[in-house]
Amino acid sequence: MIDSFGFTRRKLLSWGAVIALLPGAAGVAAGAMRDWAPDDLAAHMRDLLREIFGDRAAAKALGEAYLRRYPIPPDPADVMRDLFEDHFPRDASALARLVSERRVRDFGEGRTIVLDGWILARSEAQLCALTVLL
Repeated sequence: MIDSFGFTRRKLLSWGAVIALLPGAAGVAAGAMRDWAPDDLAAHMRDLLREIFGDRAAAKALGEAYLRRYPIPPDPADVMRDLFEDHFPRDASALARLVSERRVRDFGEGRTIVLDGWILARSEAQLCALTVLL
């Protein structure tokens, strides 16, 4: 089944599975966001997003839908602060681990959103929104 974003649910689930598998056995390598210059922070996050999203167009489509339906602060730093709680991931594995943890917490706390009939953890939608904002 193809939804209005132009990609299949299977494709979305496959990139979600990739995110869940990336962390490996290593722990989360994170640093404080305040230790990064704003431009460096944005550039680094763009690089990480390129690494974790196999289908960047699908992530961007979800991000655009999220921003239309659930307006968030236009400053990517605010979104990252809300998403990472000042524990900024230093590599793709750390990002995948943090997002996986946030996804579990979001579903447990009922922090979900509905986009075109899909139920997503708020953190997943925020990550997709960063592909648009950065």
